[in-house]
Amino acid sequence: MSHNKELGMHYQALDIKHFRGFKDIRFKNFNRINIITGLNNIGKTALLEALFIHAGATDYRLPLLMNNIRSMTQLPSEAEEIWGWFFYNKDFNQPIELIAKLQNGHQSKLQMALKPIERPWEFVPDSEVTKTGNFTATSPEQVMGIELIIEDDHSELDRKRALIAPNGHIYGESKKTQLKTPDILMMTDKSGGISPDDIKRFGKITVQNRLAEIIEPLKIIEPRLKNLTVVVMGQEQIFADIGLSTLIPLALFGMGTNRLLTMILNIMSKPGGVVLIDEFGMGLHHSVLVKVWEAIFKAAEIAKVQLFLTTHSKECIDALIANKNLDVSQISGYGLVHSEDTIQANYFSGTELKELHDLINFDLRGAGEP
Repeated sequence: MSHNKELGMHYQALDIKHFRGFKDIRFKNFNRINIITGLNNIGKTALLEALFIHAGATDYRLPLLMNNIRSMTQLPSEAEEIWGWFFYNKDFNQPIELIAKLQNGHQSKLQMALKPIERPWEFVPDSEVTKTGNFTATSPEQVMGIELIIEDDHSELDRKRALIAPNGHIYGESKKTQLKTPDILMMTDKSGGISPDDIKRFGKITVQNRLAEIIEPLKIIEPRLKNLTVVVMGQEQIFADIGLSTLIPLALFGMGTNRLLTMILNIMSKPGGVVLIDEFGMGLHHSVLVKVWEAIFKAAEIAKVQLFLTTHSKECIDALIANKNLDVSQISGYGLVHSEDTIQANYFSGTELKELHDLINFDLRGAGEP
């Protein structure tokens, strides 16, 4: 398989051990565009989470962000509940391991373990907080917390710990790691509407004089599009010039066009980085999916971004196969299926997408496992 040489800090492979529903799984041959499909609740989103947490290296806050994205915001103030659900079968005896091979030749490993943290009061930065009884009420010698260890090319580079204080606050070591990881963004808004974050990204790209990079892929869907601009009418909105006597609010173009713009803005905001998009086909009618794929490919090419896209829609794979304008050498496909008591990742190159289609057509229709 041919890889684009521009992928300097992108992912080439990832081993995941004891994370979410993955006991031990390997993803290989990552490419510019990576399509992940399979049944609901089989691990498509978990793969994106693993990439996101790995790229954040020893930032103990990222698992908490993942909990928020999954609407797990009312968990008790206990380490086992805050971090525990990331461990396979919630088994804390086995650490999580995320082992990545990057396109620059480096291998980096992130290990996450729940373990007792000695002298927990040393993590509380405010001496007044310590005096008011958070830890001093019982004066514990240790509490359960999380330890994150990062290795670069098999040598330990950094080690950080974090814990939950009795007041519910999370304290941890915040020293910046020396590890260089891909610049990554995870798209989490699935509503289809233009969010305030989208407006900010649009403004930043416009100031950078890169507006043409947004318009070019959008014109694949809307050939009449000439320009986009932010207008304040009660609130900030994006308006489109399609050659009429007045600008048209983008909101009137429908959820599909708005979601496509959101995806393109996410891609353009991470030039040279990695963008993760969950449930790619949501809000997009099957009749436009062929052109949407072309628009997304164009955006990724312009921004030199590596994409990971999940879908359980057979129509999305149909549309990908149907578009003859795409460079299949830049595509990798992964079909997740149950295999006995574990999950298996079946890899397909861009020229084998019909086999990926057949796999999910067989599996998603409930006929059984191949």
